[in-house]
Amino acid sequence: MDQSRNRVDNTRLRDSGRVRLFRREEAPDAKPKPAMLSGDRVVGYQQIAQITLDAAPPPGVQLAGGTVTVTDDKGLSFGRRYVYVATAEDGSGRTSAPSPPTGVTFLAAPTPPSGLSVQAGDREARLRWEAPTTSIDGTPVSGELRYIVLRRPERAVSHRSRLRPSPPRPIPTRVSRTRLLIATP
Repeated sequence: MDQSRNRVDNTRLRDSGRVRLFRREEAPDAKPKPAMLSGDRVVGYQQIAQITLDAAPPPGVQLAGGTVTVTDDKGLSFGRRYVYVATAEDGSGRTSAPSPPTGVTFLAAPTPPSGLSVQAGDREARLRWEAPTTSIDGTPVSGELRYIVLRRPERAVSHRSRLRPSPPRPIPTRVSRTRLLIATP
């Protein structure tokens, strides 16, 4: 039996009219709090999206087959943990219990590397840069940094040509100064 099409009592979910997405902010190390339904709201959570399934999706929402994708980019703070739950409402106005909570910690990206320079060689280019020491929110960078170096293909004539990674995998480093040698065949 397809559980995604059934209610808790295993009766068939007929017309799934509306889905609501809720979010709450928590400290990164806090124990998750339960999600309890009260009417059509989830106690302690803020509703961030309401999707009517037989209508055009609102901004920031994409529907593809049975999958709903929501982009949450409002009111987020670096270093905070956000927990999400969803509810579904059928055509009769009956609301499901909240989904199991899922969470993510919103981390600040490092600032871009500085001092990028290149030195041409025989069938190679030597790139050099200074590793970032702070994140975009001003906090110190900690842990491993990975770099993705992009270059335009040889035959590219326009500045609008697509860039491609070279080498194709990120380059891990823990050093403050970085040099990368890219050899061409």
